Amino acid sequence: MSLQSYRRVVGATLRLSLLASGGVFALSAATPALAQSARQAVRSFDIAAQPLPGAIRQYMQQSGVQVAYPADLAEGASSSPVKGEFGAAEALSRLLSGTGLTFRFTGAGTATLERAPQSASGTIQLGPVQVQGDGGDYGIPASMTSDPNATEGTGSYTIRQTKGVTRLDLSPRETPQSMSVVTRQQLDDQQLISVTDALRVVPGIVLSHDDSDRHFLYSRGFSTTIVQVDGLRSYDQDASASFLTQVDTVTLDRVEVVRGASGLLKGVGNPSAAINLVLKRPTSELQGYASFSAGSWNRYRGEADISGPLNKEGTLRARAVAAFESRDNFSDYYHKEVQTYYGILEYDLTPDTLVDAGVEYQYSHTDGSTYGAIPLFWSDGTRFIAKRSWSPSSKGAYLETKSRKVFVDVKHDFSPDWQARVRLTDSRLIRDMLVRQIYGSIAPNRQTGTATIYNTTLDPDRKAKGVDAQVTGHLDLGGWDADVVAGYSWTRGVLHRTDAYKNETTLLADWDGQIAPLQDWTGATVSARRTMERETSAYATARLRPLDGLSVILGTNFTTYKLRDVVNSVLSRRLDENGKFVPYAGVVYDFAKNLSLYGSYTQIFSPASVYGEDDNLLDPVTGDNYEAGIKGEFLGGALNTSLAAFYIKQNNVAVAIPGATTPSGAQAYEGADGVTSKGVEFEVSGEILPGWQIQGGYTYLHARTAAGSRVNTGLPQNQGKLATSYRFSGGSLDRAMIGANLTWQDATYYATSYGTAKQGNVAVVGLIGGYEVNDHLSLSVVLNNLFDKTYYDGYGLYTSYTYGAPRNVLFTARYKL
Repeated sequence: MSLQSYRRVVGATLRLSLLASGGVFALSAATPALAQSARQAVRSFDIAAQPLPGAIRQYMQQSGVQVAYPADLAEGASSSPVKGEFGAAEALSRLLSGTGLTFRFTGAGTATLERAPQSASGTIQLGPVQVQGDGGDYGIPASMTSDPNATEGTGSYTIRQTKGVTRLDLSPRETPQSMSVVTRQQLDDQQLISVTDALRVVPGIVLSHDDSDRHFLYSRGFSTTIVQVDGLRSYDQDASASFLTQVDTVTLDRVEVVRGASGLLKGVGNPSAAINLVLKRPTSELQGYASFSAGSWNRYRGEADISGPLNKEGTLRARAVAAFESRDNFSDYYHKEVQTYYGILEYDLTPDTLVDAGVEYQYSHTDGSTYGAIPLFWSDGTRFIAKRSWSPSSKGAYLETKSRKVFVDVKHDFSPDWQARVRLTDSRLIRDMLVRQIYGSIAPNRQTGTATIYNTTLDPDRKAKGVDAQVTGHLDLGGWDADVVAGYSWTRGVLHRTDAYKNETTLLADWDGQIAPLQDWTGATVSARRTMERETSAYATARLRPLDGLSVILGTNFTTYKLRDVVNSVLSRRLDENGKFVPYAGVVYDFAKNLSLYGSYTQIFSPASVYGEDDNLLDPVTGDNYEAGIKGEFLGGALNTSLAAFYIKQNNVAVAIPGATTPSGAQAYEGADGVTSKGVEFEVSGEILPGWQIQGGYTYLHARTAAGSRVNTGLPQNQGKLATSYRFSGGSLDRAMIGANLTWQDATYYATSYGTAKQGNVAVVGLIGGYEVNDHLSLSVVLNNLFDKTYYDGYGLYTSYTYGAPRNVLFTARYKL
């Protein structure tokens, strides 16, 4: 690493340390009573007798303690009044008096409800309140933030509830569709630093690393462009989803993935998958950490995260997060630096109204970046084989990315059964890119030793705004229970970009990355583009329970979508979809204590974000999505399993045309009708034994065109993934953690006009380990690609390929308050 880079790393690390220490000082000064446990601190309570769910919500607001419980546990129960000065434990005990329920603390500021034990005669036995630490027992501790589904601090690889599929708070077992969650614990254990890293461990997701900084996402045979942040659509036009995968996970509580069509989440979507990035929220108690990492290829990283209340009452809370990273990689000329900052304030405006506001900013700069990768072929059809370290790029190439997001969120409880929420977002993504590299779409000539150099500049600038307003509640429909959500969302995005490209020829023998950037752009192809998207959607979902053990979920999105694409001042594409009706239906039947059968259906409507050879956007994709399966929930929700079968039929699916480009040099696509995708997915996530966490799954995919040929042949038909960790408790290995991860896929191929490239089965293994030196300091290590497997991490796009990373290691030391 250069002296200049070293100074930047050291300086950034010092700034992060100052941020953490300054935050600790500020929070400690503002809250001198924070050293007391939340359950011991005396607070003022004023909670009237009422249905238990509403009383619990008021208790959490007034105590700062987060309480978790299964929804059916509180059905029909009413609380006792609590008024006066009490500790949190005593107040909760008074509130539950007469309900037949008891509680236990699972952490300093978290508790869970459970049924009180009964004697043989049926009388309730109320023993002492149990206060429990983080390890040893099954179950998922409660959230320490205003997000009841937060995974931070749970120690789990699964989630108790999520809105990620239906917008209703449902457990994975109650959700009639395939879903996965990468929790905060898994992100930390496996050192999944970017969203790309996180998605690599998700069953059913395939990532294609198509150049130095972009990863395209695929699921069930098709590309994924829907990326949301806290449930609102982010900038995904112009394949920006591939850049969003570079988002740093230091700001996230979890990554949620819904496989299949996301008809209830977005009226505009596709049948592959939808990604939802859920941001961290301020905690009810002071907590924080600072960490430093070092690893292969001059990788250095610093993080700081501080959170807690800013006043004695705990009604004003804040969180500040920052990270800095500097690294090379195994590819020549490559160097990247990333800075990430996130801040959020949260305020209890009234006992029933919560307001939060935040800002997130990320900056990255890559030298030696590529747009495409190593050529797949020589012009005579033989394979172009290069060393893993060989780069088609030059030292003058670069990519600079800036992203900024501001949001405001207001939640209000009208009653114990009805809540409203309004969320506003404003975001911007700016990229500046200069590429000078060997071009794969025009194969190098072996006889002459010449190759085409692709010179291009790109400067996309996308601004987006969004609003989502919804109400949720509970209805009694003549004896039928119904949970409902209804709302309205509006998003608008405008993309400005000017691309210029010009090809030239060079001798490969002269290519050493030192060639200066092109000075004469005379004759270059220039494309100035302005793309405007606007989507409005009215949506509603209802969960009916006509019989014990039977749930029926009905919903719809009523969507209006407009797109205007102007190229070089000429309207090249206009799309108006007015009142597009996207229905959804699902059913879940509990046929055993821990098992449920489910089925679901939704329609597909997805405007294209890729272009044909004429530089026009393709027509929208339409079709139908069916899914059925069986789900299991075990050990009090600590372990979830799912076995699903799916069938998808679509028209106008975007298929890459081998070797073809648009006038601006980008990959060209064509639409295909009658494309079907069917398959089977299995997944398991959570704690299988005390201290042993696991997430893994298997996917079989059969995707074919109407003519019977295979779709996206570069994607595997069989795929398996496993990530696991085990924490020792007691004995000589007390406080130690070990784990592993495995990804496997079967053979793939990619046919071009030059020839066909193939890759056999690929299995990549990694190991993890950690040790808690004491209650504050912990050490961890991640070893990736243990057996140094040589494989393609992506190939096909621009008739090029990228290698997967060789064996590498990352060491981390973390100090927490």
